[in-house]
Amino acid sequence: MLRTDRWRPLVPAGVSVSHPKITAGTLGCYLWLNGKAYIVSNSHVIADFGQGKIGDDIIQPGSFDGGQDPQDTIAHLSWFSPYNQAGENKLDIATAEVLPQYVDDRIISLQTGTQLASVMPADARIGERVIKSGRTTGITVGQVANTSVSVAVGGFPWGQLIFDDCLLIDGLCQGGDSGSAVISVDSGNLVGLLFAGSAQEYYAIKISNIIQALGQQPQFRPLTASPQPAESPWLIPVMGGILGLVVLGMVLSGGGSRK
Repeated sequence: MLRTDRWRPLVPAGVSVSHPKITAGTLGCYLWLNGKAYIVSNSHVIADFGQGKIGDDIIQPGSFDGGQDPQDTIAHLSWFSPYNQAGENKLDIATAEVLPQYVDDRIISLQTGTQLASVMPADARIGERVIKSGRTTGITVGQVANTSVSVAVGGFPWGQLIFDDCLLIDGLCQGGDSGSAVISVDSGNLVGLLFAGSAQEYYAIKISNIIQALGQQPQFRPLTASPQPAESPWLIPVMGGILGLVVLGMVLSGGGSRK
């Protein structure tokens, strides 16, 4: 199956997803709060650029990939970070409560082989190798170039927004990768959520800023394999968590620039 396909009966992370009014982005990963399962991606992917309403349907695949509302609904929007149009932003995040029958503890092409003890999210380090699993470019390996940068990102309904305290990663992404989880190759720790970038570099929201915004510590579960050998030999231990990928303009086009 392709990442842009309709995944049923279970829906793993790393596949196409969107709010019905948005083209398509990436289902980053799962998190658990108070015994319920949630998917995490960018606000611009599953919350209609922060203009959605709590309870809105979330579809898989995304609209651009043929998903339709309500027949392809897998979750309902539960929370999203607001955008500061006049100042700096640290977040581009949204969560959606998943219908129980669709929950899957996997990120495509990342595997544990066997279940692991819980691995908590961690801060990224400069020079650290990271991996992401996105709708458009699949598995790619990059390197953390900076752990706190500001970036101007275009393509929002109000024009360009400024994002602060972001991870800068030397690595490949394209439109539609928005929402992908960014994970340490060596430790398997979840370090961020990709939200903007280009063919040479991308930017990620820090996991620490996401947890702070949630106001409570989510539970993280081990992932099991959903191998795609044709994509990449990089198969590493990873845990379920919260994060996603790219704001390339209008999700499937555009880009960001460093400030």
